[in-house]
Amino acid sequence: MAISPQVIFYIIISVCAVSVLLTLILTAWLFYKYISNWTQPRTQTLVMRVVILVPTWAILALINVASPDLSYIVIIFFDLMEAFAILSFMQLIYHYLGGKDQAQWKASTKHPYRCLGFMCMMFPGEKFMKVIFPN
Repeated sequence: MAISPQVIFYIIISVCAVSVLLTLILTAWLFYKYISNWTQPRTQTLVMRVVILVPTWAILALINVASPDLSYIVIIFFDLMEAFAILSFMQLIYHYLGGKDQAQWKASTKHPYRCLGFMCMMFPGEKFMKVIFPN
């Protein structure tokens, strides 16, 4: 008893559609909770920007699975959403650390990290982490 490829395709589409519906419901519930307990607007706005990416990616994945011909167009939106996610997450981290200047100050006053795997020292606060290998 073999299952035809068309039936497998419809099963995959059904699973994707249920996943999209579940993410939409959970995101709407989470947004409702955030809005009903609106105590820290800046932080909650940044968190909501990160959370909205989950249903967006789910919808884009459903479109990508349902019509593979549009995959080149959908990939552009995936890349845009990934850039938006990185931007939102960095803004959230800066907000938690007290701003960009405060984050740079905290990084510059930290002690160097020891690397166990490479037996080296890493100094935060440089443009990128400066790695010094022992002689």
